[in-house]
Amino acid sequence: MSSSSPALKPDVALSLTLSPSPTKPARIEAVNKSEERGLHLIQLLLKCANHTSSGNLHRADACLRHISPLASVAGDSMQRLVAQLAYALASRLVKRWPGLYKALTNRSLQLSNHEMDPSWALFSQAFPYLCFAYSIIAQTLVRAMSAERVIHVVDLGSGDPNFWVPLIQSFALMAQAREPPHLKITCANTNKVVLGKLGLRLVKEAEGLDIPFQFNPVYVSLKELTIDMFKVRSGEALAFVSILNLHVLLAGDDRVDTHFGPNKGNKVKDCKQMGQFLAMVRSMSPKLFFLVEQEADHNLDRLVDRFVEGLHYYSAMFDSLDVNCGSL
Repeated sequence: MSSSSPALKPDVALSLTLSPSPTKPARIEAVNKSEERGLHLIQLLLKCANHTSSGNLHRADACLRHISPLASVAGDSMQRLVAQLAYALASRLVKRWPGLYKALTNRSLQLSNHEMDPSWALFSQAFPYLCFAYSIIAQTLVRAMSAERVIHVVDLGSGDPNFWVPLIQSFALMAQAREPPHLKITCANTNKVVLGKLGLRLVKEAEGLDIPFQFNPVYVSLKELTIDMFKVRSGEALAFVSILNLHVLLAGDDRVDTHFGPNKGNKVKDCKQMGQFLAMVRSMSPKLFFLVEQEADHNLDRLVDRFVEGLHYYSAMFDSLDVNCGSL
């Protein structure tokens, strides 16, 4: 006697198909979607900036919740830009609670120097602007100081050996025609590791070129600098170099509590710290002052106006990055 059972049918049917290569219309559709997303993100950012400026935390938070899933530091140019600006607006909101803000921006949780070095190298390769500025400053400095016996150059925060090492080499070439000048470099930076590495490298470079050299590290921020820290001596030809550093004094003057609420006009806000710092520099009668800064109005009185200026500026920067290096 035999029995037969009905054949069991699978509950799930699997199929495998190969996706065709993207057609031209498909690529165009992807581009259009990317542009639509970018416009939507910009609209959300501007709304968030307005709510942040007026102190409407709940509406600003709602905008950020819509922005977060659409922005990405690993996305296209617009997504990366929006991710950074959304973080800036969120930080601005959190500043109303200083304890919370300091905990969230703990330096120990940020990128280490070991991680930052390759990032800065990539940035320098991608953008020719800094290299161009370095070249112009070095040429002008060497020509203007060609007759000086003691040259004192103050670095207001950059601490970049890519600027200082070629500068020392330029002074060495200048010294071939006469007795080499005594070169003194004062560098202000809160990062002791950066100054330590810079000092060792510059001393070694100067010794190899047989140039009298002195390195004066100052471990403070710009707003903490005082005249005595520069150790300026009589007879020194003094020059200051500020590369993407001076604008931090504007941020230092930006009190959060006074900039929430209704804004009137579009005036340049009074910047006490900046005025005091520049007055101190002027009192030392430097022969030269080199300033490299972003072409953006960072000190307009209204937060929204400053934000729009930053949005335009960094949009151009991110687009330039994409043209040069894609998404890296």
